Amino acid sequence: MDVHECDEMKCGNCKQDVNKDHQCYMLKKNIEPRSEKYVFFDFETKLDPETKKHIVNYCIAHYFNGDEKIFGNIDEFCEWVFN
Repeated sequence: MDVHECDEMKCGNCKQDVNKDHQCYMLKKNIEPRSEKYVFFDFETKLDPETKKHIVNYCIAHYFNGDEKIFGNIDEFCEWVFN
């Protein structure tokens, strides 16, 4: 069991017990190699004034190689991306 030290906390970045003046910089992460399976997408939305919810009215999706697909609503996008 760890012994508690007053004025120390666990750093969320390096996971060490440190004092409040600790300045930890971002640690290098091991990233996975690029994959052709990635799809990048962006939704354009409008706010429904009655429900106050954002409604997708345009979506553009790109494969890793740059090929793109355009959708007019979230249902079309979901049907495509999950099939």
